[in-house]
Amino acid sequence: MTQVIAGNIKSSVTIAGVVGAYPSVTYPLPSASATTDLASLAATTAAGSYEWWGSDGSRYTGAITDAGTITPTTANQTFNTSVYRQFTVAGDANLSAAKIKKGVSLFGVTGDYPSSTNPLAGADSTADLDLATFDAKIKSAANFQWFNSAGTRYQNAGDADITAANISNGVTIFGATGTLSGVGTIDPWNVRTGVTIAGVAGKLPVNCRNQGSSTAYTMGTPQAVTSINLNSNQLTVPSHGYTANQMVRVNYTSAPSPLVYSTTYYVRSIDVNTIELASTSGGSAIDITASGANVTIYAFGTGSLNTISSIDDYYNFTSSGYTYSDLWTSTNTCAGVEATAGDSNVWKDVTTDASSNASTCSGTPANCTYQDKVSGLSWSKSPGQKDWANALLYCSSLTYNNQTGWRLPTQKELMNAYEHGMMTASNANWLTSTQMQSYFWSSSTYSAYTYYAWIVGPGSGSTSYNTKFTQYDVSCVR
Repeated sequence: MTQVIAGNIKSSVTIAGVVGAYPSVTYPLPSASATTDLASLAATTAAGSYEWWGSDGSRYTGAITDAGTITPTTANQTFNTSVYRQFTVAGDANLSAAKIKKGVSLFGVTGDYPSSTNPLAGADSTADLDLATFDAKIKSAANFQWFNSAGTRYQNAGDADITAANISNGVTIFGATGTLSGVGTIDPWNVRTGVTIAGVAGKLPVNCRNQGSSTAYTMGTPQAVTSINLNSNQLTVPSHGYTANQMVRVNYTSAPSPLVYSTTYYVRSIDVNTIELASTSGGSAIDITASGANVTIYAFGTGSLNTISSIDDYYNFTSSGYTYSDLWTSTNTCAGVEATAGDSNVWKDVTTDASSNASTCSGTPANCTYQDKVSGLSWSKSPGQKDWANALLYCSSLTYNNQTGWRLPTQKELMNAYEHGMMTASNANWLTSTQMQSYFWSSSTYSAYTYYAWIVGPGSGSTSYNTKFTQYDVSCVR
């Protein structure tokens, strides 16, 4: 019975009067050592090596350690080499839905940037340019914002003029279908002659050219006189084409005396290459005493217009002159006073009465004003002759035809007025033909001698210069 001892009997069991004490400190489980027993497994359990037994009495050993701080990475981290008393996983304040790309999950956090809750950087209360309201915002004057693919913010406002009434009929722009019929009112004087836009034929003449007269000043192309026989008084003009008693004139750099450029002569035909000249129709040949130099001869007063038969406007529409003819097409005809609104005549009566109502030059002579429809300039009547400085002062302070803002025209503006047929608008209530046959002051100083200024004759188109104290007529423009 030597085995009946407390160390061999289960604790709390009594056999043969012996109270069991196995296992206990005195009688430990098998293989127990000096290693500390694992009495508990809690957060307060100290780190260190421990031993413990299973319910079947099997002994186990192990260690409890402090793992420290664990930093999350892009890969999984497995910790299975020990039993950990505690460890810390590093946190990040930016690990939130507002800071993670929408649709991406990081450590269990699903991103929500950008979104209506977490908008792109720089966004404010300005309405977004979104697809659902895109057209409406483009057609509104309100501001809207948008971002490019790099996140850069932009802001602008729409255009409230994008409306059906402002868009051509049948055309749709940003959802607005136009109802505008035609192309609006087209002024034919804004369209050059020969061009038609939307059924409106242009009336603005281009390349204004001098006109001619079928009753005077017509001429043929000059022909060279290759030689003059002073013995026979015969002029050699190869293939001249002249007929007997046809009127001609001569030109030269040195006169074939006694012939002069200003006299009309009559042809005495000898043959197809040779002629003589007479002072009267059917008269005898003129005795020519000098051969001259660079002599030419041309038919004069042919009655047939051609491109070299053009003259100035000096005598046009005067009682002592000749009626001019349309040498060119209407594209180049710059003349006449408007008879019906918008017609092809260049000059328009824009006179108003004392109450600023539309009138006429004859109805309100004191305000008589004509407008050049090509240049758009209006021209006043003349107050009489003035020196250059007083002409400038007069125009700059002028209130005329119920309007201010008048000035003295430049040299080129006066020349353009001539080019546009200003003479054809002359009348007793405005600028007379006699006045236009004289010079008018321009505002343009003669650059070579600044005490001179340029003058222009609207009837003939001539331009010259004179001292600024000389007196000439004045017409102001605006």
